[in-house]
Amino acid sequence: MKDMKSEGLYRRNGKKVYIKQPEYSEMAYVSELWSDEATMEGIGGVFNFSEDKWEPFYKKMVSPSDGKNFYCLIYNNKDIPVGEVSFHGYDLVTKTARFNIKVHDKHRRRGYGKEAINLLLEYYFQEFGGNIMMDTVRTEKGIELSKKFKFEQIGKAKEGITCRITKEKFFNSNKGSKKYVEVLVLDGMNVLDYSMPFEIFNKANNIAKEEIFNTSSVSFVDKIKGNSGIEIKRSAGSEQKPNIIIIPGGIDTKENSKNIIDYILKNYIECDYICAFSEGISYLVKCKELNGIFVPNGKWIKSLLDEEKRTLRILNKNYIDNGKIMLSTNLMGTLELCLNIVKKVCGGEIEEKIENELGLK
Repeated sequence: MKDMKSEGLYRRNGKKVYIKQPEYSEMAYVSELWSDEATMEGIGGVFNFSEDKWEPFYKKMVSPSDGKNFYCLIYNNKDIPVGEVSFHGYDLVTKTARFNIKVHDKHRRRGYGKEAINLLLEYYFQEFGGNIMMDTVRTEKGIELSKKFKFEQIGKAKEGITCRITKEKFFNSNKGSKKYVEVLVLDGMNVLDYSMPFEIFNKANNIAKEEIFNTSSVSFVDKIKGNSGIEIKRSAGSEQKPNIIIIPGGIDTKENSKNIIDYILKNYIECDYICAFSEGISYLVKCKELNGIFVPNGKWIKSLLDEEKRTLRILNKNYIDNGKIMLSTNLMGTLELCLNIVKKVCGGEIEEKIENELGLK
């Protein structure tokens, strides 16, 4: 079987790892993973995944797929595969599938599994359209991890404990600590892009009756003028490291653009989410942080060099959630993006209340 082209394979980025559908040649890694005794201990033992089994597995689980299964490898930030995560047996009527994750024994206890689970569940509930994820847990470590993700235990059998999590439970239990948000200030930026995160996150704080989002602006020059003529004075941002970085649309001067790129590169690895609107996406292109993920189509692409355009995987969408990286190209896409951050950080209930306040429901 000829190697698949990477352009059609799904990828979702996290902080420590990313998940991606593998190319056909990477079935060799799957064979290695399944034959490692320490990795497979307690989950059925090693499995001989010989080369004659690669093609039917790949066609069913990856590409073209049968629509009931979804398979990814887990990669660390050095692009090294460290395990697998998947769901299988999707039932279109009940919108239920069964879950699987394996992290290679030599890469365990680094937080890779927890983040990979979150990335897959986000995709399954948010993009694929699933409502329930089932799992059979066989080890103490697996039971501990399932409890962290609020999986509900619903039965016991010889092969292990059966548990499940619903879409509603996943999003409404996904609450964390306070998030420090920094909105970058660009000369000629779209003022609505700049102000919307402040408005949406402030509404979330008011509904929750606590400061979940601490939102501030960051600029590198004394005074900046927005696209509507509004002037914004220099701001140093929070003293805390940003958990969420937001880049509004707008084309800045070359000198300030360098400051912005340096800021992104300095904070990219440690932040939880980085969001860019319209022309702001071009800064992530120049930082080479969009390799392998989808980007929304729009006028912002015209500002790129030809060689930069050739690296992009473009979709005709207003808004795309790639996990850690979230991108939008118009006002409605930006609103959807901000609401999705609220859902990820605070849960679906607060997101719904904001939508009701805005008249979206």
